[in-house]
Amino acid sequence: MSLIRYMALSWGRLPFEGSTGAETNWLHVADLRVTSGKVWIGDPQFSWAEANEGEGCIVDVPEGDYIVEAKGISYCKPQWLRGWRYVSRVRVRLKSSKKPRQGESIEEAGTDSGLIGVADPIALKSAFDEVCGADVNQALAMLDRGVRGRIGKFEPHRGGAGKLVYLPS
Repeated sequence: MSLIRYMALSWGRLPFEGSTGAETNWLHVADLRVTSGKVWIGDPQFSWAEANEGEGCIVDVPEGDYIVEAKGISYCKPQWLRGWRYVSRVRVRLKSSKKPRQGESIEEAGTDSGLIGVADPIALKSAFDEVCGADVNQALAMLDRGVRGRIGKFEPHRGGAGKLVYLPS
């Protein structure tokens, strides 16, 4: 099951305080090619600025094809009913890894928009540069229009290497 399908079954208000949810297995969000050996994680609305400045939560990783996955958490009983569903955690793993395991904490990423984004920051910067050049307003307007909905992919240059994957935090 994909995260989009899982979250489509969510509705309602926040669960009552002290309620216990049930986590899903890892759900597919998107594929991500990393060509720079770096992964950026943070608020999608800050992705252009942080990619330009080389700032934010940036982790060195091997180049390759990655999968962005998330675990959902449900607050309805039984779990297959429609109810309150949220994203409980996110991971980015090499597509070729057969049995990934959780390592130690590396960095922290924050958000103001209620979304969390994942990208190859060098590829994303190149894609923005190709489309917008030095026009900051164009880049920010494109990002504002492009990051729509709760789960998705934003590409400044369609089919290019730079892609931003985003989902609720």
